[in-house]
Amino acid sequence: QAEDGIRDVERSRGLGDVYKRQISNTTSTINNTLLNFIELYYNSCPYKNSTVRVHGIIVYKRDYEKPLPGIVMVHGYRGSLQDMLAYAETLAINNYAVLVIDAPGHGKSTGTPRASPEFVADTSNGVRSLLFYHVVCSMIRGISVLERMKFVDNESIGVIGASMGGVATYVVANIDYRVKAAVPIVASGDFLELIRSGGLANGMIPDPNLDLIRNMVCVDPIIHVGGIRGNKSQLILIGTNDEFFPIESLIETLDKSNPDSTHFSLAPNHNHFKPYPGWIRLVEMYLDSVFYEEEIVPDLLEYNTSIDLFSLSVAAESNNMYLDIYFFYRLPIQGMPWHRYWIGLGKGGLAIPRLLPMQYYIGVGDGEKLYTTTKPVTIHAPIGLVLSLLFLGVSILYFAGRGWIRYKSYGLILTGLTIIFIILTPVLPSIYLSLIHISEPTRPLYISYAVFCL
Repeated sequence: QAEDGIRDVERSRGLGDVYKRQISNTTSTINNTLLNFIELYYNSCPYKNSTVRVHGIIVYKRDYEKPLPGIVMVHGYRGSLQDMLAYAETLAINNYAVLVIDAPGHGKSTGTPRASPEFVADTSNGVRSLLFYHVVCSMIRGISVLERMKFVDNESIGVIGASMGGVATYVVANIDYRVKAAVPIVASGDFLELIRSGGLANGMIPDPNLDLIRNMVCVDPIIHVGGIRGNKSQLILIGTNDEFFPIESLIETLDKSNPDSTHFSLAPNHNHFKPYPGWIRLVEMYLDSVFYEEEIVPDLLEYNTSIDLFSLSVAAESNNMYLDIYFFYRLPIQGMPWHRYWIGLGKGGLAIPRLLPMQYYIGVGDGEKLYTTTKPVTIHAPIGLVLSLLFLGVSILYFAGRGWIRYKSYGLILTGLTIIFIILTPVLPSIYLSLIHISEPTRPLYISYAVFCL
C-alpha cells in the first residue's frame, strides 16, 4: 500500500494490500503517446467466508500535466479485462486514467466461483451471493483504489461497463456519490421482461424462481436509472436487435430515466456483440463534455412530431449544423428491419402517411456514424377506423336497399362488429402474427437462435 502512487494510505484500509506493479511503458500506435500500464490486485466484498481479490490494470499517460479524470471499466459476462483494454488505451490517450478490471468470477480475479448460471442465480446468502452484486462491489472498490492514486483527480470519476458490466454501471452510478458520469453499453433493465422475451438472458440462469427474482430486483437497472440525475449524467448505448436486452425492456428503462441527465444512442439492426460506428467517438465527446467542458455531445436541439388522422409530421434540429439528421422506422413487429431516411443537414423535416402501424425514432450522425437518438415511439395506424367506416357504409347501403326492419338482427351484429373494430384500433398491432426473428450468428461456437413470437 505504501509504495509510490497511493495518495492516502490510511484511507485505503479495507481494500487489503493493494499489490501494484508497473508492467510496461508502451508507446501508443495511434499518436505516439507514451502510456503507463500498472497491474494491481485489491480486495472487494467477501463472498461468504472467502476474500475476493480483484485483478485490474490502470492505463494512463506518462507525461500527464495535472491529475486526470478516473474511469472504472468492466467487461461482460464470461469476458475479461482484455475485452476492454483497447478502449481503455483510447481513453488514456485522451487524458483519462482508466482502471479496467476482471470482474469477480472472471479472468485473474479470485475468491468467488467462476462465472456460470449457478453463480448468477446463487441466492444462498441472499443478494450478497449474486454475481451481479459482486460486480457492483468490485466497481465501487475499484473507484476507491483509483481515486487514491496521485495521478487521478478524485473529484472526477466515471464508470463504463458493457453487458453485465453495463448492468452494474447503472447501479454504481446511482448508489455511489463519487460518480459523475456513466456509460452503460448494451444493457438495460426490467429483468422480468428479459426472461419473458425468450432471449439469450434465459441461458444465464438455471431456473427463474421467485427467490431469485426477489433478490435480483436489487440490481435491476430499472430501479436505479432514475437516480442518475443532478450532478450525474449517463450515456446509454444499445442496439435494436440485442439478443439479451430486447427493445421492450429498453423502452421501460428509458421511461424511468431522467431525460435531462440522459444521452441515448440506439443503433439500428445492431446486435449485442460489437460496437456500432460512432460509439467510441461519442463516448469520448460525452466524457470530455462532463470532465473538461471542451466538447458538446451531438444531440437534437429540438424536435417536434405532429400526428393527425392519416399522417405523421416530423421536424428536427441538431445542436451541430454540420451533422446529419436521420429518421429510423419499421413496422412494430419483432424481427422487422429498421430503415433509415435522411431528413437534412443540421435541421429538416418530413411528412409521411399513416397507412400502417409504425415504430420510429430520430437520430444525429455523421455519414455512417451514429451519435445520439431519441427513444423509439410506436404509433398506430387508423386501419380499424378505416375498416369500420367502410364496413358501416357498406352495411347502411345494403340494408337501406333491403329494408332495415327485415334484417334488423343482421344490422345489430354488423353494428356491434363496427364498434369492436373502433375499440381495437389502438391495439391492432398487438394481435398481428409476428414474423420469425432469427439473429445473425453471434459467436463462432454458437449457433444462431430463433425466437417464435405469436
